[in-house]
Amino acid sequence: MYYHATSIGQGGPGEPEEDARYRSLLLMRGGTLPPFPTLAVVREQIPILKQLFDEYQAKQHMPGPDGLPQPFVMLTKLQSLFLFSMVAVTNDIPKDVLDAVMAALKITVLLTEYDDLKPLLKMSGFCGALMDDVAIQRLGTIAKSRKVAIYLRDDASFTAEALHVLLQMIEQHKKDMISRRSPFVNAPWRDDVSLYAQLADVQVFDNKLNEDTQFLLEQLLAWAQNRNALDFERTKELRKDVVLSARIHLSLVCSQLEGPENAAKAKQHTKWVVDQFRPRRFMRDSLAGYVLRGDLPEHPVAVALGPEWFANAPSWRPPVHTAMPSGAGACEHCGKTTQKGESKLLKCARCQGVVYCSKDCQKAAWKQHKPTCKAA
Repeated sequence: MYYHATSIGQGGPGEPEEDARYRSLLLMRGGTLPPFPTLAVVREQIPILKQLFDEYQAKQHMPGPDGLPQPFVMLTKLQSLFLFSMVAVTNDIPKDVLDAVMAALKITVLLTEYDDLKPLLKMSGFCGALMDDVAIQRLGTIAKSRKVAIYLRDDASFTAEALHVLLQMIEQHKKDMISRRSPFVNAPWRDDVSLYAQLADVQVFDNKLNEDTQFLLEQLLAWAQNRNALDFERTKELRKDVVLSARIHLSLVCSQLEGPENAAKAKQHTKWVVDQFRPRRFMRDSLAGYVLRGDLPEHPVAVALGPEWFANAPSWRPPVHTAMPSGAGACEHCGKTTQKGESKLLKCARCQGVVYCSKDCQKAAWKQHKPTCKAA
């Protein structure tokens, strides 16, 4: 996860890019989404959203002009803004658009959580993406995760708000693990690494540089470095990201803890991160989002690299998935999509509505999919 606002996010010229991974996730149940909207189109819809949102907050139980709930009215009238909020690269979203995007994400979460709104979402879909119970749950999870990512941007840093959202997600995740009898109830980070990696980011950015944060980071690092895991190849990119963020954070956290062992760990993690980044000054912006946050103690990595390393480096942005992978849908369990030349995804033989990249993924996902699986 990258938290440094790009030049576009800071108000510079240019158009935000689309992260097509989110488009793929939204279309896992089928349907068609419109093209990624331009900033001009999004900005045209912001005053309408503000008016409708203010009315909704003032009278939350009042229906819209057509007798429909106001959140649903907002979605149907402002689909470009809602789609933008779900698929735009979060670091690219200009500051003058952030409030509207956060409002759209909040409404999206409401649509996925209120029982009287879910049937409308199933009937109409989300901006053209088909919705069932599983897709609605996924939509809500994506919206919450994107709220957290925006809260943690280095030009925002609303860590308390991010933590509030994450704790709700973690509570729901624990209930889900119990209901499907996950073997990782006592080690929940192994069941949803992305969720707990975001929690680690929040704890560090909120200055919780304590042993609890150290424990979580070390558990995430151990998971990411386990080359014997059955899903190692499939999760290789995620593991690389987790190793990088965990070691950046551990450099700082261990430096703030007492004892020679922690001092040695801090030195080890700092050296590893510095060795990764020193020859890659073009990556300064992605690292700055972690180590140049003014409300934290001076970061050992920033000290080791020095201020000149961060100054006047070539501009660069993290790689973005700007095109939809070929093939329809994505694996129901791991989210993998097929690339050109690869074998097609396997459909569920019973309902024909979900696909899997392998028999192992199909078997792993069966308990969660079974309640909604109906013969086609």
